[in-house]
Amino acid sequence: GNADYIQNVQMTVKVIYDPALSNNDLKQLYNFSFTPNPTKNHLKLNANKEISKVEIYNTLGQKAFSKNLNALNDNLDLSDLKKGIYIMKATIGDKTGSYRIIKD
Repeated sequence: GNADYIQNVQMTVKVIYDPALSNNDLKQLYNFSFTPNPTKNHLKLNANKEISKVEIYNTLGQKAFSKNLNALNDNLDLSDLKKGIYIMKATIGDKTGSYRIIKD
């Protein structure tokens, strides 16, 4: 009946807005950090669990940079990127966080 439908909708919403899927997830769980931001050429990544990969997208959603790290830290060379705003997707374990970075 109607009550079942409403209950299902609430459960779906709860899953979508699960705090475990938020962007601060990697920072809280794995002490993930990236500096400096804004950056001129290099972006230093750190975490206390292996960062498997990093992808950087421009504001049109086009992939501008991709690297498989499998390391706790790395220094990304972003000197080929044009100045502007990018979204960096970092993956640690089975979780991915998206962060805004600025290239100066």
